[in-house]
Amino acid sequence: TLTAEQMRKILSADVPPHARKYVDIFALSFLLIGINVGDLLTLPADSLRNGRVEFHRKKTHRLQSILVEPEAMDIIDRYRGEEHLLRFCDGGVGYRGVAQKCNRLLSSIIPSVTTYWARHTWASIASELDIPEDTISRALGHATSGASVTMTYINYNSRKIDEANRRVIDYVFGKHAKNEP
Repeated sequence: TLTAEQMRKILSADVPPHARKYVDIFALSFLLIGINVGDLLTLPADSLRNGRVEFHRKKTHRLQSILVEPEAMDIIDRYRGEEHLLRFCDGGVGYRGVAQKCNRLLSSIIPSVTTYWARHTWASIASELDIPEDTISRALGHATSGASVTMTYINYNSRKIDEANRRVIDYVFGKHAKNEP
């Protein structure tokens, strides 16, 4: 995973204007709780509803609903598509080629980094901020952890996930100290 400082290094990297979109894709993946780049690039244009990105993860088919924070909305607005939420795969362009170019750029900033690091980094920083493991697990769209039978009786409030994401974003973007709520 990346540290907050390494994330800042990627986000502020001096890249050619035509390559900025790849840094933005990585940033948006992180801002949307480490959404998989395949899911991100293929989100339908109508997946943004009531200030949330709603989709079924390709890997697990679980429904995800992520609050779109202002930093994420800025990136979405910059690259809004007609067929997809982001224009990179409009017109039948496959997401894999876009992801490969993104990974090459990221590796030129910090060796071996790929888009998937956004997901691991989000989870690791959330853990550093003492966000409960169950909240991190649910934020990532994983099956419930802990006592699975008990969890079937709990109506989990997505507010906890929204608050956790805001704390992680604020920490990485330097808006709050590590231990502040």
